[in-house]
Amino acid sequence: MAMGSSGQAASVSRNDVCWCPPLPEVLKINCDGSVSNSREQVGVGAIVRNDLESFIGAVGQLIYQRLDPYTCELVAIKVGLEFAWSMVCKLWW
Repeated sequence: MAMGSSGQAASVSRNDVCWCPPLPEVLKINCDGSVSNSREQVGVGAIVRNDLESFIGAVGQLIYQRLDPYTCELVAIKVGLEFAWSMVCKLWW
């Protein structure tokens, strides 16, 4: 589900979504967060791929804290960037 312009959940079909690879020799990080209204926890995750669409790595974390959706997405980005940086360090050194 995606958020529509009115702030309501909008249905998105698989045909509407396209993953585009990054520029050559660049890694792309896709991050996402998920909140639960009924639990004091959120889930965050990220996947890293290269310009050849090859899987480089992924990370997921369960965080035992209630967060609003925007903060959850920011935490997912932070986790994704930290993970990608650790992957770059492993690839380069």
